[in-house]
Amino acid sequence: MKNKKVYFVGDSGFSYPFTLYPLNADLPNTGAVYILTKVGNGSYSPLYIDQIDKLVSKRCNCDKWICASRQNANAICVYFEDDTAIRRDIARDLVQRHCPPCNDLSR
Repeated sequence: MKNKKVYFVGDSGFSYPFTLYPLNADLPNTGAVYILTKVGNGSYSPLYIDQIDKLVSKRCNCDKWICASRQNANAICVYFEDDTAIRRDIARDLVQRHCPPCNDLSR
């Protein structure tokens, strides 16, 4: 599973290349957009999409991760990006397109 490229298209129509990792993978402590994903039968279902300054510190028992776990998340897709504004735009673009069940879409 590690290092496989998975492409997610945003509401803008732009296709973003993510790297697929198991949930327990050791990830770099860097800025990224990430998607908690359910992988099965060749499909990738986004359950939660967010961006973070330090990816490693994001793993937690917070509500969104618990929600994704209950939805059978079994992988994390990562798009590494240092620029906060770019990460926010990408995450927003993807959430608008995919409407993941664990994102608060009322924002």
